Amino acid sequence: DQAKLNNKITLKNATKVSADFLYVNDAARIIIAALKSNYEGILNGASGNDTTILKLAKTISNNFDENLVIENNEDSNFLEDSAIISLEKLQTIIDVKSFLSLSEGIKKMLL
Repeated sequence: DQAKLNNKITLKNATKVSADFLYVNDAARIIIAALKSNYEGILNGASGNDTTILKLAKTISNNFDENLVIENNEDSNFLEDSAIISLEKLQTIIDVKSFLSLSEGIKKMLL
């Protein structure tokens, strides 16, 4: 909403926080593959890509027609929080290389 209303995205500690973003269709494909497989146990449904919030904001910005300003305020006392998720088990039931990239997923969402 910030981006649409103000042509600006304001973030805090965006280089220190990351997450694994997965396109919803890829999440659905994981569930279907798990149901069709004989796999038993816990699976991480993930893309395997650790993306900082700043990179996410820049990717969104690159897919907008308007020029967005991205402002990031860093707190030196903030501890990094990353999301590195193993795909080792997931790769046994689905080709994770076929998942959409973050940029491709955002483009589809913005259409």
